[in-house]
Amino acid sequence: MSDTDTIINTFERFKKRGWMPGGNGALALMCSITENSKKIYITPEDTQEKLTSSDLFLLRDLYGSQDIRQPLNQAEDTKISYWAPLLLEMLSRGAETTAAVQVITKWSALSARAALAAWKRTAENHPNVIRLAHWPLLSKLNSDRELYIPIINHGSSESMLLEAKSMLSLYPQTCAILVRDYGMVVWGRSLLDVENKIEILEHLCELQIYSYTLLSIPPLV
Repeated sequence: MSDTDTIINTFERFKKRGWMPGGNGALALMCSITENSKKIYITPEDTQEKLTSSDLFLLRDLYGSQDIRQPLNQAEDTKISYWAPLLLEMLSRGAETTAAVQVITKWSALSARAALAAWKRTAENHPNVIRLAHWPLLSKLNSDRELYIPIINHGSSESMLLEAKSMLSLYPQTCAILVRDYGMVVWGRSLLDVENKIEILEHLCELQIYSYTLLSIPPLV
């Protein structure tokens, strides 16, 4: 299967799972060309129709010099994904990271909102991070006992990138960032690895919401 086929199949699968409602969401996949050069495929903005390889933007990094090739199916209003700067930042965070995804998921959005509600009620937690602890599934995210997931506010591409960089300097071990009232950005070794992480994080975020409920902390503002 080609790299573009992998992106398209993953994108369509994510849509069927309800992670990209209304054609929103984004995928980025980095592939090596040679030892010193690589290419990155990025999905366009607002993909409501069926995605094809001719719809993808291609960013080439040849010996440190970058250029972006427009998709073959370029229309006047075709734009690279709004999330591209954030996804590119995640791809630069480790040698093993080759895939980054932004998805719009229910429990991640609610968990970010619940963190703010918990902080307003108890002032014991930080409003811009959730702490996942003592769940056996954390071992699948390379964490034995606890994992801190930073939260950023939804806004312009520039503001989210700046906020993400700041939060990642505080929580460098994370594999995801929650976007308050919106969803999450996740990265990993491959698109399949990212998909597994999203599935686990959604489950843990759901458990987190129920934990807030059991502690009598309202999950919503």
